[in-house]
Amino acid sequence: MWASGDDYSGLSFLVVDDFQGMRSMLRDILHQKNAGTIDLCVNGGEAISRLSKHHYDVVLCDYNLGPGRNGQQVLEEAKVRGLIGPACAWIMITGEKTNDAVFGAVEYQPDAYLIKPVTAALIFARLEKIWAKKSAFQEIDYALRARNFSKALRLCSERIAVDKVNAVELMRLKIGILINLGEMDQAAELYQLILNRRDFPWAKAGLARILMEKGNLAEAEQLLHSVLIDHPAYLEAYDLQARVLQLQGMAAEAKLLLDRAIQLSPNSTARQRLLGELALESGDLESAEKAFRKSVAIGEFSVFKSPDSFIGLAKTCSAKGSPEEALQVLTTLQKTFTGPTVQIQAKIVEGQVYQRNQQPVQAKAVAVALGHMLNTHFSPLDENTSLELATLLFAEGTQEQREQAQALLQGLVKNNHDDQKLLEKVQSVFTGAGMEEAGNALVESTRKEASDMMAKGVMLAREGKLDEAVEWLRNAKTAMPTNLRVLLNTAHVMLEHLEKNGYQADLVTEARSVLQDASRIRPKDERLLKLSTRMAHLLEASRVKAPPG
Repeated sequence: MWASGDDYSGLSFLVVDDFQGMRSMLRDILHQKNAGTIDLCVNGGEAISRLSKHHYDVVLCDYNLGPGRNGQQVLEEAKVRGLIGPACAWIMITGEKTNDAVFGAVEYQPDAYLIKPVTAALIFARLEKIWAKKSAFQEIDYALRARNFSKALRLCSERIAVDKVNAVELMRLKIGILINLGEMDQAAELYQLILNRRDFPWAKAGLARILMEKGNLAEAEQLLHSVLIDHPAYLEAYDLQARVLQLQGMAAEAKLLLDRAIQLSPNSTARQRLLGELALESGDLESAEKAFRKSVAIGEFSVFKSPDSFIGLAKTCSAKGSPEEALQVLTTLQKTFTGPTVQIQAKIVEGQVYQRNQQPVQAKAVAVALGHMLNTHFSPLDENTSLELATLLFAEGTQEQREQAQALLQGLVKNNHDDQKLLEKVQSVFTGAGMEEAGNALVESTRKEASDMMAKGVMLAREGKLDEAVEWLRNAKTAMPTNLRVLLNTAHVMLEHLEKNGYQADLVTEARSVLQDASRIRPKDERLLKLSTRMAHLLEASRVKAPPG
C-alpha cells in the first residue's frame, strides 16, 4: 500500500548494491521514514531470485554490481519476465555518467535515474514524485498479478475517465494489456487516439510495431522514419525500423540504421546480435564479427543471451577464413547451451565450415552424424535450421541422408503450406541439389495435401458437425504438428465445441495443449492471443479449476 510523508511502514523495499557501505546507508535512510520490509542484495543474481519470490513496492538498484548482472540487466530481466508491475517504483542509482550507461539504463525506463552521491532528501523527494503517479496503478497492478486481465482493462478505463493527470500513462498500460490479449485492432485505435492529441514517439513506434506484424511494412516504415526525424535518440524506433527494412530485403540499409543506434547505446545484447546478422547478410564481415563478439560478451548475464550470437560469430569467422576459431566458437556454444536443437545447429555450422575450407571427408562425417541425430530428435526444428540442414545433407550425405533431407523439406512444406516465401526457399534448396523438377512436384503435392486436409476440418465445423470436425483436425494436427493455422483452427473448433456443448475436462486439457503448441511457434500471434482469452473466459464461466498444463 502506497504511503507518503514520514510513514513508509506499509511499503516493501529491495536494495541492490555490491558495496556494503552503500547498502547500509540506503537502509538507514529508509529507516528514517519507518520503512516496512527492507531486503538487501549484493548482486544481480540474488536480486532476480528475490524478485521472483516476492513483490516489492520500491527497488533501489545500483548500476554497477560487480561480477554478473549489472543494474540494467536486472531491470531488463525483471521487465521481460514480468517480475515487476506498473505500481513498482524502480530507482537506478549509479556513479556512471557516460552516455553508454545512461542510455542503456534509461532504455528500460526506470522511474528515476540518480547519480551518486545521493542524499536522503533527494531519494525521498524523488519517491514522493513517483508515488503521485504510482497510486493510479496500484489496483490495476493487483489485477495483473492475479492475471485478471478483464478486470485490469475495466480499471484502466475507469481511471482514465477521472484521472486526467495520468490518463496517457493509463492508456499506455491499457494498450499493453490489449496487445497481450491479442486485441491488436483495439490497441491500434487507442494508439491513434493518443497520437491525435499529442505526437508521442512511443505511441508512433507502438503503432508501427502493430503495422509491421500485420505486414503493412510501408506504413510502418513511414511512421518510424518520422519518429527518428523528430526524436533521433529514441532507440526502439531504430530497432523496429531495422527489422522493417530487413523484411523488405534491405539488409545494408538496416545495418546502417543500427550503426547509428549502437553509437547511442552499444550495450544491448539483442541490438548487437541483430546488427551482426544484418552485417553478415550484407557482406560486411568486419562489422559482423565486431557485433557478434560484443553480443556474446555483454550477453553473458543477459536475459537475451542466445545461441544465435555464437552461431553468427562462428559463421563470420568461417567466412573470414578462420576455420579453427569458428570451430572453437562452436565448442564454446555446445558447452554454454544444452539441448539437442542447439547441438544440431552447431553441427550444421561445423559442416559448413568444413565445406568452405574444402575438407570433404570431415564434411561427409558431419552429414552422417547429423543423420543419426535426426533419427533421435523429435522436436521440430525452426525453418532456417531445417533449410540449412537439408542443404548440407543433400550436398554431403549418403543416399540415406538425402532421403532424410527430402523428408525434412516435405515436413516443412506440410507445416507451412500457406507461406509462399518459405515454399520458394524450399524449392531453391531442391534446385541447388539438382532436383528442381522433382522438388516442384513434391512441394505442390504436399502443399495441396496439407491445404485439403485442413479445409475439410473447417468445412465440417461450419456445417455444425463439431464432433467430426474435432476428430478430423485432431488427425490433421498429428500429421502437421507445427502448422500454425492447423493448430489455431483445431483450438478454435475445440473451443466452439466446449462453448456449445458444455465443459468437458478432457477436451479442455487437449485444447489448452494445442494452444501451448501454437504459443511455442508464435507466442504473440493475434489469433492465438484471442483464442487464449476465449479459453480463460470459458474456464472462468464454468467455475471449474482447469487441470495444470
